[in-house]
Amino acid sequence: MIARYLLNQGVSVRVYLLTDPKGLRGDAETNFNIFQRMKGEVISVPSSKDYVKVKKDLEKFDILVDGIFGTGLDAEVRGYYREVIDHLNTLQRPIVAIDIPSGLDADTGKPLGTAIRASLTVTFGLPKVGHLIPPGIDYVGEVKVIDIGIPKRLVEDEKIPTHLLEEKEIKRWLSIPGTRIPTREIMDTCWSSPDRWARQGPQRWHARLRSGWSRLGHPGYPKKPEWHHGNEIDRGDDRTSSRNPQTNA
Repeated sequence: MIARYLLNQGVSVRVYLLTDPKGLRGDAETNFNIFQRMKGEVISVPSSKDYVKVKKDLEKFDILVDGIFGTGLDAEVRGYYREVIDHLNTLQRPIVAIDIPSGLDADTGKPLGTAIRASLTVTFGLPKVGHLIPPGIDYVGEVKVIDIGIPKRLVEDEKIPTHLLEEKEIKRWLSIPGTRIPTREIMDTCWSSPDRWARQGPQRWHARLRSGWSRLGHPGYPKKPEWHHGNEIDRGDDRTSSRNPQTNA
């Protein structure tokens, strides 16, 4: 479908199909047939032997669009597909991933053996957890969420337990004097991986409010939550003093 729209816009586009077109079904088959009727160029490369013949051609394009796998991938990428993904990552060309970089687990953000390193990921409806947490954030590049008309009521009915904390929410909290920021939520968003916390060495995040105290904690950090007091949100290190307002106020 993307190739169809690009062709309609006058963009020079070529589709490399990593399978035999005779095996296409459903929407894939429909869009393949429409693209062919539009005189679009499709090259079938169903095997490693076929792919070797087109490697040099791929270096000529300004942008690559990744649509190999989607969010439903749940097995390690092996063999031919791994070879293709690893090669594409060496081309030093901008890669736009559809929904999620091929090979990346949409829930955990972990590459399933290997994964495309995209410059831009265009996802649909809502961002996926794997877009936002390490190591996924190192694979997705910039993430753009596209509204495809999913009814808001359906999203609410799903009762999704994960919340993306955005800058505008923090600013709203800071604009209310005496507001206690749910710092643990901030921590869970910024430091969703204990491994990433450990890689930061002595640095840690703490929250300061315009007034009042804020509690700091993270499930991967071995110490108990600490209390900090101040006038702003900033980044501290282990030399920053802390007090518990219940005992030192």
